[in-house]
Amino acid sequence: MMHPMSMEKQSVTTTDFTQMEALIILLDSGVLDTRDTIQQVRVLAQCQQPFVLAAMKRWILSPNPLIGQVAMDYVASYDSAPTAYLMDCLLDSTYMVRISIVQALGELKSAQAVPTLLTLLETPNQRGSTLRLSVIKALGKIGDPTIADRIRPYLNDQDAHVRQNVGATLAILGTPSQENIS
Repeated sequence: MMHPMSMEKQSVTTTDFTQMEALIILLDSGVLDTRDTIQQVRVLAQCQQPFVLAAMKRWILSPNPLIGQVAMDYVASYDSAPTAYLMDCLLDSTYMVRISIVQALGELKSAQAVPTLLTLLETPNQRGSTLRLSVIKALGKIGDPTIADRIRPYLNDQDAHVRQNVGATLAILGTPSQENIS
């Protein structure tokens, strides 16, 4: 078997399942350092195989946000319906990966994600305005006008960026924002 670190030089079309499975086992074992793990996750990310997608989902939940981010980027670019995978990982991922998942759901314009994003937005123990801001931007990109009343209260958010983006999102949705009460 070829050494896992040299797999990156091979074309994905010549990499057989046995080598990919061996690399997944190696990555799951945790023996590689962060840099090598990220490099090998990127190698696997080129494969677009269902069993690789399942492994990526595990790595999104890694306590290391760098590994989680690389895996999340792969899943978001996967050809077949990444929304369900991303939503499954949303609440269990690290804070920074959670923000990236929210952004990816917005880029995917996934109407399926709207209820989950609204729940995340309205969950009081979600720390940080960056997550609220990301959720509001994602909801704006998805463009579901039925969410207007649910985001309107955030016109009074303590963070100015959140307030501004709620107004922008409401404008995108074609709904009046009312007066911003700061």
